[in-house]
Amino acid sequence: MAVYIVVSSIFQVTAMPFQFIDLAVGFVYDFKTAVLLLLLSKMSGSAISFAVAHYFFSDQSRESYKSSEYLYGMSEMVKKEPFKYGLLIRFAAIPQFVRNYGLALLPIQFNTYMLVVFLQSCSSAPLQAYMGSQIDDFVDYIQNAGQKHQPPIELRPHYNEDGDLLLPDPALVAEWHDLNPPPPSQPNYAALVLFLGIAITVYVGTRLRNKVKEI
Repeated sequence: MAVYIVVSSIFQVTAMPFQFIDLAVGFVYDFKTAVLLLLLSKMSGSAISFAVAHYFFSDQSRESYKSSEYLYGMSEMVKKEPFKYGLLIRFAAIPQFVRNYGLALLPIQFNTYMLVVFLQSCSSAPLQAYMGSQIDDFVDYIQNAGQKHQPPIELRPHYNEDGDLLLPDPALVAEWHDLNPPPPSQPNYAALVLFLGIAITVYVGTRLRNKVKEI
């Protein structure tokens, strides 16, 4: 567990993609443990990113970073309402580097920064844990995608060792289907949750861009 938290924090600090690691946690651990690990890793990684942005980035780097019109607009919004726009930035569909270091370099206090990280992580961690827990079902679905609800081979037309075609008794086939009805189809909640998560982040990102253009 500690190894995952360290590795995930390093990935966040170095702005490397780590979503596959988060999904693996949901696959390996039970749901509650996975959510806890995801929360701890996100909080620790964000705290380190904030410290790096404030104590290791030069003043010139900070100013050049804010020279972008888009980031300047976000800076002005965060300056007015740090909690509101800090939370929106964390939810927006923007690069991980901008969500971590970008927000840390904007005029936001550490406690507010960690609060918005925590609130956003409280929604993303359960989602990632759930998606990871569905990997087994997804693999089974892929492996069995070509298999239909069929009776055993002796109740299907087949060839014997001599090459003769053997036809089953229709009454036995009908009886098997009566005793073995196909399982009801299950709604794909994982796909729905994923779609809603993507839709929310895209919507928030679009609203942020429009708000920046107004400044």
